[in-house]
Amino acid sequence: MTTVAEIAALAVAGVRGAVTDAIKTASLIEISNSFYDTSAARYRTRHEVRDTGSVIVETQKPASDIFPEYVIGPGEQLVFLQGFSTRPLEGMVLRFAALTVGTETDASPGDDLSILRVQDILGAGSIFYAVIR
Repeated sequence: MTTVAEIAALAVAGVRGAVTDAIKTASLIEISNSFYDTSAARYRTRHEVRDTGSVIVETQKPASDIFPEYVIGPGEQLVFLQGFSTRPLEGMVLRFAALTVGTETDASPGDDLSILRVQDILGAGSIFYAVIR
């Protein structure tokens, strides 16, 4: 049986081939500010766990359709996330090549963008909508 993740991967691959600038490779980063490094037997102040997948900036669907209780603010954008082995969570960081909101580029390549809201599409744990800033 075909999974939701496999269907999403095929769809994203098809779009990536047809519309080359629509899908960006992205890093999902979980940052912890303090943790105990058992191998070094000391506390470290910053630790990053990275995962790679794809992001599509959503320009057609209103964020209020996905997050009816959330009012999207200036500089915030709805995105579609796919291909990550880590489940995106609020407070994680998303980094990708460029973010265009409206007609202005609000983020330089490689800027860290905060994930403000996340919704698991179909409850499958493999494709997500997120609001980022």
